[in-house]
Amino acid sequence: MVLSEWTAAIEAQATDCLSELLGIEAIGQNVLAHESATAFPGVLILWGSRLVGAGLLAMPGQPPQAWPGVLVENGQATTVSSDARTLLPAFLLHRRLTNAPSNARKLGEAWPVVADACFGLHAALGGERPALETLAAVLQNSVAREEFKRSDDRLAFELAHSRLMRRIDPSPSFIAFADWFDARLAGKDHVFAPEAYGAWCRQALSWSHIFDLSVRGGSEEPEMLIPLLEGFAGLDTGLLLKPSWSWQNGGSSETLLVEVASLTDSDSALLDDVQQGLVKTLVSAGTSYDGSDHASATVVLDERGEPDRAWTTLNAAAWWMALRYGEAPAAITDGAHLLCDEHGWEDIRWVVDRAMKGTT
Repeated sequence: MVLSEWTAAIEAQATDCLSELLGIEAIGQNVLAHESATAFPGVLILWGSRLVGAGLLAMPGQPPQAWPGVLVENGQATTVSSDARTLLPAFLLHRRLTNAPSNARKLGEAWPVVADACFGLHAALGGERPALETLAAVLQNSVAREEFKRSDDRLAFELAHSRLMRRIDPSPSFIAFADWFDARLAGKDHVFAPEAYGAWCRQALSWSHIFDLSVRGGSEEPEMLIPLLEGFAGLDTGLLLKPSWSWQNGGSSETLLVEVASLTDSDSALLDDVQQGLVKTLVSAGTSYDGSDHASATVVLDERGEPDRAWTTLNAAAWWMALRYGEAPAAITDGAHLLCDEHGWEDIRWVVDRAMKGTT
């Protein structure tokens, strides 16, 4: 199925789910689509909840069904699912179950009424029934719901999230990330292998920086964090300074990115010329940076045969420019078109064009 048809099928199912109970109140093409277009041109918004958009992050070389699930809010985005198949359970967990006892109770009581619509949307996204059934069982169990309410027993709250999320998404990449994150939450050392974390790599890098700031004033290997600076600025970098499984997007991406740059040796042999230049610029400009060097890096990377990296830096340029000027300029869209046309990324071009329609 072509992406436009798949998206239309998902939106049709999402329309059946419009309700305060589910927290699904608006479909894409409005404020959320505008935010996606300006700050995140690569995010395909599928539905919204007030000012929170749920969507997929377009990635070159991957089918749309494999794109990571993200939540977008206030100009920042957070990965919440490994791919489209678990986006709905993740959305409901973070928007209706986590620390929201009234919402969780109401949804649990009404689940028999809304279940068919939810399973329809879940199926349209490619999800398998057990993932959503697992979440529904918690929503309908008053004792289980209590574990997702913040209390003095913070570890119990975190472990409840970890157990549920592992059952929803048992993929090797997520389990590897969860093992590391749970260990760090418990104050234990654990082998850090971001290359094994798949869609959760950026979030792991950001959490690693936050953990290390509190323990030793910063990472001992800041060069490992360079992917945060190079591409997809604003994604998984707006986390709060208190690590938690519960979805958080109230931190400052620009502050974290500049902190990482200030800790990194711009002349390190572990960095290439593009990365060295970006580090120097971020240190020099600080949080007033405007994304222009990322835009230039996009051209350099594409010309030397690294289109996937170019796509990430283009998205970073868009985010910084939207932060500084309120929206990314038309040149970002033009650059995205050039990349997509040159490399045959028809699906990604469609995502960019669809997002831009929300700005008119």
